[in-house]
Amino acid sequence: MKRILIICFATLIGFNANATLLHYGLIGGPSSTWLLNSNVSNIGEELNYKSSMGGGFGLSVTHNFVEKIGVRLDIMYSMHNQGYTGTLQESGVTLETYTAATHLSYLDLPLMFHLGASNGFYFEVGPQFGFLLGAKEDLTWSDATLLDNRSGRDIKSDLNSMNIAAVLGLGYNVSIGGLFSLDLGIRLGYGLTDVTKTFTQADMDANDHGFNNTTSYPNDHGFSSIYAHSNSFYHDFSSTKTSTYNYTSTSRVFGSFLVGVNMKLP
Repeated sequence: MKRILIICFATLIGFNANATLLHYGLIGGPSSTWLLNSNVSNIGEELNYKSSMGGGFGLSVTHNFVEKIGVRLDIMYSMHNQGYTGTLQESGVTLETYTAATHLSYLDLPLMFHLGASNGFYFEVGPQFGFLLGAKEDLTWSDATLLDNRSGRDIKSDLNSMNIAAVLGLGYNVSIGGLFSLDLGIRLGYGLTDVTKTFTQADMDANDHGFNNTTSYPNDHGFSSIYAHSNSFYHDFSSTKTSTYNYTSTSRVFGSFLVGVNMKLP
C-alpha cells in the first residue's frame, strides 16, 4: 500500500513539474456494483444476486504530455454494494426466505492512460488501486422469530485491505469557456485480486454458525466470507443436505457513469 501511495504522490509531483497542460477537477457519479463469486453463481435458489447500486466522488488531476495524450489520476471515495435474495427449501417446502446486502467503502486511485482532446471523445485505460475503508452487512429474514436479523454488522476483518482492478473508460469532453471543461463518461472495471480473505477449513468450522445468533457467536465470519468458502448453508437447517468447503475468489466488478468538471491551469 505504501509503495502505491508513494507512486501516486510522485505522479502528482511530476504533474506539477510541468503544469502547462495540467487540469484539476471534481469527479463523481453512480455505479452498478457487483461482487462475483462462482459459489454464489452456481448455488441455485438458495442465493441469487440482486442488482445493486453504489457510486463515488473525488478529485482528479490530468497531465497531457501533448494535446491528445496524457495521464489521469483520480482520488475517489467509492461505495461498492452487493444485494442478495435467497430461499431455503427442503423436499419442495420453503423453510425461509431472506434478503441480504454487503456494503463496502474504498479509497480508489485509478491511474489512467488518457487519449482524447477538448470538445471530442476520449478513451482511457489503466489500473485502479482500491484501499478498503469499511465493510458492513445486513441480513433480513421473512420470519425473524426463528433467526436473527442483522443490520450494519462489521465484516472488515473478513476482507483483504487492498484490491486492484483493470479499468476501461470512454466519454466525451465539452469545453466551457477558455479554462473549464465538462467530462461525461462511463467506466467499466473488473477486479484482478480477491476481495475476500482465504481461511482454513478448521477456521471456518469453528467460526461458521451460518445464519445463527451473532451475539452468541461474535467471532463468526460474515455472510460474504462464508459463501466464498462453502457451496451451501443447508447444513444449518437440514440433516439430509450438507455443504462442502470449497473456497473461490470474489471479484469486484462495476460499471460507472461519471461526470467531471475540470479547470485548466492558465
